[in-house]
Amino acid sequence: MILIPRRLAYILHKNPMYITAAVESFYLRDPVSLRPLQTLDGSSLWFPPEDMVVVSVTFTKVGYAQLKSQEFTAPKLWKAQPEVASRRKRQSQVDLGMKVTCGFEMLLSDPQNVDKKSTREINLLLQDLKSGEDSLPTDSEISKWDKIEDDDSWLDVDFEEFEKELAGKRNKDMAHDKIG
Repeated sequence: MILIPRRLAYILHKNPMYITAAVESFYLRDPVSLRPLQTLDGSSLWFPPEDMVVVSVTFTKVGYAQLKSQEFTAPKLWKAQPEVASRRKRQSQVDLGMKVTCGFEMLLSDPQNVDKKSTREINLLLQDLKSGEDSLPTDSEISKWDKIEDDDSWLDVDFEEFEKELAGKRNKDMAHDKIG
């Protein structure tokens, strides 16, 4: 479960696979891709941190680990939002949501991504919203979406146990090679 702007929740509900491109943009960010996030005026952003909702998002394990492990200071606009500040007790929802949202901002703002299929499709969905062909989901509609919150304890690696596993596998392989 993450806290993201309703517009972004709409995009991810339309096609959950867009998360992969956003995680990649976030993970491979550079100073140029961070520029759009430095604004204090949300009107220049695709997904300003307002009208926030909590939704369930499906990540690949690698993508989730990449987002979770990255140190990233929240943009000033995010720090200033009351909806974000009031959620400090669920810091994980806020942090992951902020990283996902920033990843989407970087994906859509970076000229290098303009020809990517996901970027083109997201832009079409945003145009549908702007033209009135589609509308943002209501709180009632969002409450009917699947809400899955997985355990992320798999990220906690016991290195001693890991070493034992490697040694055990290695000893099994050596025994198998001697028999065969």
